[in-house]
Amino acid sequence: MLTKSVTIYDRGPDGIYLHPSAFSEMGVLVAIPPFVHLAMAEKEPRIWREVVALMESSGGRVSHPKPGDDILRPLYQMAGCSNWQAFVRKATSCAIDIVDGQFIVSPEIRDESGFGSSKEAKIALGLNPTESEGKAAVLAALRLESM
Repeated sequence: MLTKSVTIYDRGPDGIYLHPSAFSEMGVLVAIPPFVHLAMAEKEPRIWREVVALMESSGGRVSHPKPGDDILRPLYQMAGCSNWQAFVRKATSCAIDIVDGQFIVSPEIRDESGFGSSKEAKIALGLNPTESEGKAAVLAALRLESM
């Protein structure tokens, strides 16, 4: 069972954007703060540490968004984009989930509204991945969609 989740968006030279997620009271996984930006130079040295730190904010229950709520606005505004579509146009993405106590990295495939999970390309990291294992899996997942 999925208990925690962090999503990463790689916007190339613009850097990396991350956020944790929680389940709404209706059982839908939704983005929650904090929204984090890493400059491109910070990507490799900090990406896994940020994922682990954001996992602490993930999980639990939050209010379900109301129609018209734009829960990702802080993320795309941080990138200087006017809307979600402008933000994802230049992005690749992956999700890092904790499922049954294990870290699972899933590349996300771009669709009409943003991204959807790629179930076939999941990378299972086990219970306690090292920083180098986590970083390698995330970087591989982010490259997969851009190929």
